[in-house]
Amino acid sequence: MRLADVLRAVGDRLAIEHIDALAAAGAEPAEAVKALGISVSGGVTRWRAVVLFRNRWLELVRADPGLLAPHEAEIATRMAQAEACEPIPTYSMEAK
Repeated sequence: MRLADVLRAVGDRLAIEHIDALAAAGAEPAEAVKALGISVSGGVTRWRAVVLFRNRWLELVRADPGLLAPHEAEIATRMAQAEACEPIPTYSMEAK
């Protein structure tokens, strides 16, 4: 798993937590997206809101990598888990 995949997973988690918190307060998913300065018209599905929120968060992180500081432990854990699960390369013993 690449770092980009891990960052997307962290962004998804943050988006889901934020959208769920707003939903618990009675807000629609579009409100979470609008809070990040993304203009949306009409209703937005929860999944679409997660994708928009995550993508915007990734843009912000690219512009200011310091935003990753609160998530360093999670990123390190996810990277270690991914490395532990990746298949070990095998080599063919056949003559070429």
